Amino acid sequence: MACRVRLECIYLIEPLGESEEQRQHKNYVELMLDDQTTPQQLVKYLVGRGITIKRFEIAKPPLNEIFIKVVGKKDE
Repeated sequence: MACRVRLECIYLIEPLGESEEQRQHKNYVELMLDDQTTPQQLVKYLVGRGITIKRFEIAKPPLNEIFIKVVGKKDE
C-alpha cells in the first residue's frame, strides 16, 4: 500500500523512484511513496546520504484526495 510522508530536512532531496510523487511546500517536502518503498527505507536512504532530517511524519491523505478516489471508482 502506498504511503504519504511529510519531511522537513536541510537539503533538497532527489526522488527515489519514477513512481514517487514529490511536492515542495514552504517548510517541508511531501512524498507519496510507491508500493515498494517503505518509510524506513526512505529514512535509511536520506541518512545514508548525510541529509539531516528535522521532522519526519507519516501523513494521511487529504479528504479531497480520498473523495476523488472514491468518486472516480464509482464512475468506472
